[in-house]
Amino acid sequence: EHTIKEQKEEYNKLNFSRNELQTQNMTLEKDIDLLEQEVQSKQATGSKPAKVSLNALKVRKEELEAEIEDYGTQRQEAEVQVVSLRNELSQAEEESSILRRELDRHEKELDRLKLN
Repeated sequence: EHTIKEQKEEYNKLNFSRNELQTQNMTLEKDIDLLEQEVQSKQATGSKPAKVSLNALKVRKEELEAEIEDYGTQRQEAEVQVVSLRNELSQAEEESSILRRELDRHEKELDRLKLN
């Protein structure tokens, strides 16, 4: 009788312990779920700004590359204009030289006619 009573007490203790552990386990599982949700939420919000920042940087990089390309195009156009202006200047200097020679010739002719 004594052993049966002891066994019942032991059983009740173990059963209580088991129930207590199950309760603790359920609480821990809920805590884990909450923590996982919190981590996911933080990762989502934490990575959102990072993604937004990364996307903003990519967009800015593309904008800068486009600007660089535009500047390159403008530079090439400017170089072409410089060459064109140099050619025009050279032509103008040549025409000026021709006109000076003609003017000199006409002045000499005028001087000659005045003397006669």
